Amino acid sequence: MFQQIFNHLSRFVYNEHFIHSLRITIAIILPTFLGFYLGFPSQAIYIGLGTLLIGLSDVPSDMFKKNLLMLFSSFILAAVALITALSFANELLLLMLILFFCFSFTMLGIYGGTISAIGSMALMMMVLTIGFKPPNALEFSACIFIGGIWNFIISAFVRRLVPYQQIKLALSSCTIEISAFLRKKALFYDVNVPLDVCFKNIIADHNKVSEKQEKMRSILLHEKGFINSKLKNVNRYIHIAAEVIDLYEDVLAIHDDYQNLRLLLTDMRLLQPINQLINLMADDLEVIGRLIIKNRSEDYSISDTALRLEQLKTVSDNSFGQKGKLLKKIVDNLDRISTKITTIGLLMNAPFVERISKNDAFLFSANQSITFRQMYEHLNFRSPVFRFALRLTFCCLFAHISSLFFLSAKYDYWLVLTVLVVSRPGFNNTKRRNIQRVKGTLFGIAVAFAILLITPDTNVQVIFIILFLWAYIGFLHIDYQVSVFFITLVAILGIEILGNSQHDILWQRGLDTIIGCAASLLSTLLFPLWERQKIKNLLTSILVADLAYLDQLLTLMSGEKLNVINYKLARKQVFISSANFSSAYELMLAEPNSEKETEGIFIQVQILNHQLYAYVASLFHEMVRNSPATNVEPYRTLIKKAVKYLSDSIKLLNIETSLDAASIQRIENDTSANYSDGNVPSAQSMQIVALARRMFMELNKLPVNNSIKKSKKH
Repeated sequence: MFQQIFNHLSRFVYNEHFIHSLRITIAIILPTFLGFYLGFPSQAIYIGLGTLLIGLSDVPSDMFKKNLLMLFSSFILAAVALITALSFANELLLLMLILFFCFSFTMLGIYGGTISAIGSMALMMMVLTIGFKPPNALEFSACIFIGGIWNFIISAFVRRLVPYQQIKLALSSCTIEISAFLRKKALFYDVNVPLDVCFKNIIADHNKVSEKQEKMRSILLHEKGFINSKLKNVNRYIHIAAEVIDLYEDVLAIHDDYQNLRLLLTDMRLLQPINQLINLMADDLEVIGRLIIKNRSEDYSISDTALRLEQLKTVSDNSFGQKGKLLKKIVDNLDRISTKITTIGLLMNAPFVERISKNDAFLFSANQSITFRQMYEHLNFRSPVFRFALRLTFCCLFAHISSLFFLSAKYDYWLVLTVLVVSRPGFNNTKRRNIQRVKGTLFGIAVAFAILLITPDTNVQVIFIILFLWAYIGFLHIDYQVSVFFITLVAILGIEILGNSQHDILWQRGLDTIIGCAASLLSTLLFPLWERQKIKNLLTSILVADLAYLDQLLTLMSGEKLNVINYKLARKQVFISSANFSSAYELMLAEPNSEKETEGIFIQVQILNHQLYAYVASLFHEMVRNSPATNVEPYRTLIKKAVKYLSDSIKLLNIETSLDAASIQRIENDTSANYSDGNVPSAQSMQIVALARRMFMELNKLPVNNSIKKSKKH
């Protein structure tokens, strides 16, 4: 645990949550200290609570929408606090209120983003109101509202003072994640690392990069006021983001038949030099990622990447045959990566950056409309959000009733609070969250006990609380287990300072955590949401995205002018769909009813899909570089064949339009392609066809498809 905390702390200042957590912590501390100094401790705590909850509901979005929703959430939380506090007089009314609030606010999850976060914080507000039991409901509600408005003012001030900080941190984080991905790609050129391990590593890292890219887009593209502004650095950061995303495509394109590659290049003793060169590029990229925060490149000292690349080019120019072609392709791709890295470094201090089209930029944002019709369409058992809302409602009701009869009245809300924060729609996420909650809480209790013994001085404990609160907010979206550890310290030390500590508080906290986690885990069997039920749709999304990506390639081959925006949108969807499937697959593995016989199939599909879009990216660059000299007809023949295989795979996943036995047999036997002339296309296009065919063959092995074919025969 200590090593985990240390590792996260060492990277904390380079994370996009750093400034956000610092701002919220300062916003909480200032009114709290002032209130205590003026003799209003209860009101100070209430205002600090409102500031914290509003701050935690603040996620990247359009600037105008962000401000509007922050004010709206202040009203919502104040209203929830008031209604909950007024219901204390009637226990039955309070139970009905818990039912209504739990279901209603959880259903807001269908809108995602800030709306979903407001729903979660509203539920937290309900539970904490039950815990605080304020004697004056109106005063308590007013303090919560003041805390929300105070956070709004501080947030606006910080954005005005450092308008680029969050963007720079997101860019830095994404760049550093891509550098880590580049190191994993270098392992393919290390014969000591098995290829299956290499593929598993890059698939896992692809999900991390995709998440960072989406977060970067959210911060950049949701801020319409930011993009439309005349601030001189606006275009600089958007161009850097575009270059970083394009760089990732180049990194993906470092791909070939690695088994064959290792055999060919081992004789030439080039595997280690290429591995070292890729790692040096990753080092350069990581340095740039850290310098983005400082917004300067003068400290950037280029490694001997250029020299090593020139040496490889010399060897490539003097190599012939299959080895020469393979080496030239690798060198060309490494040269593109090196150029991109240099461009990103230069953009940090470029005196002028061309203004981008705001309409093009917003095509990449994930803006979502909010309508009542969306809510109505989810009010049925087909909706995962509806099922989760029902489950969470019943679980919270059980926790509240249990706490009334079996737990200490002073901290009876801890059980409901635990259920709220650990319950997740899926089984595996809930299980993982439970484990993290228990471990973080128990470890926090032990450390809090040690701090109380070693440092009885209240002033020292207050300093600890400030630091731990900052750490809790900062790690909340990085590592939940670490954040639980810090909030446990804050809770126990805070209760001690307020003079409400009892000898049983430590074991009471641990007992509530264990009971709440057990209840939430058992509740997953009520209206369950299994990841395996989504796998077919996610697989279809991957195939549809692959088809759209190949369609852009065919557009380029047809001689039409390629719309770069459409190409990048198709590329983005490929990355997102593959990351979504990979995440769902990992969750599915931990489910008690997962189908073990499909594990190997899904692993192969992920590997094949990763290889497919890597080859498409590589072929795209080849076509752009050699156009119009390249004879595209042989390429088009193969790409169309790959499109046919992917289309047949989609049909295979659809019960109503599944392929008949004759069609499946035809594809199984189809291993060659005919060309309209004597020209043989490049290895990339042939590999694309082979991969599309192999994806179909793997999907054909799925048990559901076998049962489909049997039913067809009957």
